Amino acid sequence: MTQWLPLAKGGNVQAQLGLATMYLKGLGVEKDYATAAQWYSKAAQLGDASAQYALGMMFANGMGIAKNEAQALALFQMGAKQGHAGSQYVLGDFYRRGVAVTKDDRAAAKWFFLAAKQGHARAQYNIGIMYQTGTGVDADLAQSALWYSMAAAQGHVEAQYNLARMFDAGKGVEKDYAIAAKWFKAAADQGHIKSQYNLASMYKNGDGVPQDYAEAAKLYRMAADGGHVKALNNLAGLYLGGNGVAADPSMAANLYFKAATQGHPSAQFNLGLMYRDGNGVPKDLVKSHMWLNIARENGVGKANEKMAAIEGAMSKADISAAVEKAKSCFQSKYQTCQ
Repeated sequence: MTQWLPLAKGGNVQAQLGLATMYLKGLGVEKDYATAAQWYSKAAQLGDASAQYALGMMFANGMGIAKNEAQALALFQMGAKQGHAGSQYVLGDFYRRGVAVTKDDRAAAKWFFLAAKQGHARAQYNIGIMYQTGTGVDADLAQSALWYSMAAAQGHVEAQYNLARMFDAGKGVEKDYAIAAKWFKAAADQGHIKSQYNLASMYKNGDGVPQDYAEAAKLYRMAADGGHVKALNNLAGLYLGGNGVAADPSMAANLYFKAATQGHPSAQFNLGLMYRDGNGVPKDLVKSHMWLNIARENGVGKANEKMAAIEGAMSKADISAAVEKAKSCFQSKYQTCQ
């Protein structure tokens, strides 16, 4: 720092950038955003694009200086015109969201393109979305897949997931379960919950990968721990059938209950059947009727037939109690469904 300070004061841009970075990150000095902004400002005024970008980010986020999106925009425009990919990307995002400018999807696409062509992964991902949705450009699924693939190759997790879905469905590319599984795995390995769920289903069904219930169970569990409700339901099914895990009806019922109280119709139906049969839970026709009724209301048509079948073994009082329990469960948004 002692060597850089006189150089920076004398107008040496690299020294100014070095000092700014030291204060921004607390490298050898106490972290000080305000001082970092001052040095970035000096370098930006001398025309350095990276300084214009860094200072723009500080204005955009109110780091060390008052938040000022209009000033951030002006700095990003300066950097973008010099070909700075980060500035081009953020400028595109400002146009996409209408931040400090009138929302303009075509202008957003223009700046995303410029950044994407320089290898900016987030810009490539955004171009993929724009081609997929026809936003700012004419819809073109093949182009969407192409741009997603560029971002995915750089580790962009959402691009990996979206590309996997395109190969899984054969949209914009030829359907290929093996390639879909490859990209779901790449995203799953980064903790992407939806990819964990989709990859689990591929292992369960043997689509694009060898069928492996144990691997499916592991991935469903990971997705379920991340809050994926369908994963809870599918994991319950594996425990119920003893596929990939030791058969455990009690665990299955517990998982179905967790999914059911988050509004999953199939879990509600399956839990109703478990109470009907006393499988993993004590037999309880009132609770069975309650869950089947809830599942029916949530669109599970076959629940109606199952309800009618058990009503023959229930008293009118029990049926009335079950109906009231279902009503209470609904009204409480599944908080009082015991």
